[in-house]
Amino acid sequence: MIRTATALAIAVLVGAHVTATANVVHVPADQPTIQAGIDAASAGDTVVVACGVYEEWGMLMKSGVHLTSETGSPECVTIDGLTLGRILWCEDVGDGATISGLTIAGGRAGAGAGVLCKRSELLFERVIFRGNEADSYGGGLAVGNESSVTLIDVVFAENTSGDYGGGAFSDTESELHMTRVLFEDNYALFYGGGLFTRKTNVYISDSVFERNACGGSGGGMMFGDWTYWSNNQLLATDVTFTDNWTSGFGGGLWCRRAYDSVLSGVTFHGNAADSEGGGLFLLDRSPLIVDCTFTENHAGQGGGVLIRNLQPSLLRCTFLANRAGQGGAIGLWGAGADATSCTFVANFSSNRGSVVATQYASDVAFHNCILAFSEGGAVVWCYYGQYNIHLDCCDVYGNEGGDWIGCIAEQVGIDGNLCVDPLFCLDAVPDQPYSLHADSPCSPEQSQGCGLIGAWDVACDATVAQPSSWGSIKSLYR
Repeated sequence: MIRTATALAIAVLVGAHVTATANVVHVPADQPTIQAGIDAASAGDTVVVACGVYEEWGMLMKSGVHLTSETGSPECVTIDGLTLGRILWCEDVGDGATISGLTIAGGRAGAGAGVLCKRSELLFERVIFRGNEADSYGGGLAVGNESSVTLIDVVFAENTSGDYGGGAFSDTESELHMTRVLFEDNYALFYGGGLFTRKTNVYISDSVFERNACGGSGGGMMFGDWTYWSNNQLLATDVTFTDNWTSGFGGGLWCRRAYDSVLSGVTFHGNAADSEGGGLFLLDRSPLIVDCTFTENHAGQGGGVLIRNLQPSLLRCTFLANRAGQGGAIGLWGAGADATSCTFVANFSSNRGSVVATQYASDVAFHNCILAFSEGGAVVWCYYGQYNIHLDCCDVYGNEGGDWIGCIAEQVGIDGNLCVDPLFCLDAVPDQPYSLHADSPCSPEQSQGCGLIGAWDVACDATVAQPSSWGSIKSLYR
C-alpha cells in the first residue's frame, strides 16, 4: 500500500512538472518555418503557426508535439508543397501527438503525398487534405505498419493516387478511427477513390463520401482487397455514400471479409458501378446491415447491392428506385441473404429481377418485407430451375413485371404472404413517404398476426388513405 501511494505521488509530481514546463513555439515569431518550430519543440510543447501560406515539404513530425494554427481553423494556415515533395512524414510518432487547424495541399510523393504515417499513433483534428498527388497510394494520407490514427472533422478533397486510395490509404495491421470526415472529389486509378483500407480495422461515424471515383473497384471506399485474406472489422454508423462511381465493382462501397462487422444507418444514394453493386458490393464474410437506405443507385448487376459468396442479414433496410440490368435492388451470385422488415419500392431491371435476382444462390429468405411498384422484369428472378427463395409475411404488389410469379408463384396466400396495396403515406408525410396508413394491410393491427410488414411504421391516419398509383410513386423521383 505504501509503495502504491508513493508511486502515485511521484506520477502526479512528474505529470505536474511536464505540464508546468510545456512551452509554446510560435511560427514565424519564434522560429522562421514550421519545420524549425517542430525541431525546437519537445514532447508536450505546442507549435502555433500564424495564419498564412507556408511553402514547405519534407517535414518530420515529433512525438508528443502539438502542431496547430493560431485560430485552430484549417482556413488559417495552408502548407503548400508546390508538388515538390511529401508535406509531412510521421514515423514512430506517439505520446499524444496532434495535428490540427491546418490545410495540407500540393504534396507529391510515391505514397502519402500529404502525410505518411508509419508505426505512429496520432490525432488529426480540423485538417483539410486538398489537391495532393500520390504516384502509388494515399493521395492525401497513407497509414501503415501498425499505426493508429484518429481523424475528427477532417476533409479529403481533390486528392489523387496512381493506384489505391485517392483520398487516403491504410494497411498493415493498422486502425482508423474517423468521426465527421468528408471525402469528396478524390480519384484513384484502380481501387478506393475516396478511401482504400486493407489489414485495417475501420471505425467510422457521421461521415460522407461524395463524388469520389476510381477505375477499378470501390468508388467511395474499398475495405479489404482482392488478394489479402486477413479478417478485419468495419463498424460504420450514420455514413453517407453519394454520387460515387467506379468502372468496376462497388460504386459506393466495396467490402470483403468484414469480420464481425456492422453497417448501421448507412445511406447509399446515386452511386454507380459499370459492372456490379451500384451502392454496395459484398464479398466473402457477412456483415450485419441494419437501418440502411439504398436510393437511386445503378449498376449492370445489383443496382442497390451485389452479394457474392456470403449470406448477410439485412434488417429494416429501404431500397428505393435502384436500377440494374439484373437485380434492380439486390443481386445474388453464389450467395444467400436474409432480409427482415425491409421495404422495396420502384426498383427497376431491364432484364431480370426488378427487386432481386439470384444465381447459384441458396438460403434466400424475405421476412415481413414489402416488394412494390417495381418496373421492368419480374419482381424476383431465380436462375433456371433454382427455386431456392422463401418469403413469409411479405406483401408483393403492383410490380410491372408481375407479382407472385416465377420462382415465388406458389407462395402467395400462405405463410402470411399478401398481394394488396400497402397504402403508403406518400405526400401525407413527405419526410417518410413509405411509412404506412393506419389501415394499411401491412400495419401491425391489420397484418393478420404478422406484425409490422416493411421498414416503416404507421405515420398517417386512415382517414387520409388513398390507393397508391404509378404516378404518385414516380413523382417522388423527378
